[in-house]
Amino acid sequence: MVEVIKELGDNVEHRLCAKHLYGNWKKYPGAHMKELMWIAARATTTPDWEKAMIQIKSYYVEAWKYLERLNPATWTRSAFKVNTKCDLQVNNMCEAFNNVIMEYRE
Repeated sequence: MVEVIKELGDNVEHRLCAKHLYGNWKKYPGAHMKELMWIAARATTTPDWEKAMIQIKSYYVEAWKYLERLNPATWTRSAFKVNTKCDLQVNNMCEAFNNVIMEYRE
C-alpha cells in the first residue's frame, strides 16, 4: 500500500497510526517506553522530537533503531506537512465508525 501511495504523487501524505505503531513496539519493556514513544509522536517541533528520540535511545537502543528506520513524516507531528488540515495520529475514528456500521455493511 505504501508503494501505491508513493506512485500517486508527492501531494498524497501517508501516515502510520501511532497506536498501531506502539502495538508493534510492545516487545520493548515497560510502560515508560509507551510514554517515551508518545512524547516523540506528539512532539510539535523538531528539537522536541530529537530530545525525545535521545531519551528513547538512552533507555532502549533497539526501540530507537526501530523508530529511526521510519520516516518521521509518517508518525510524528513535528514532521507533518504544515499545510495538512489534520494532525491526528491514530485511526481510531475510522475503526470506531466501521465497528458501528458493521452489521449494516452487508
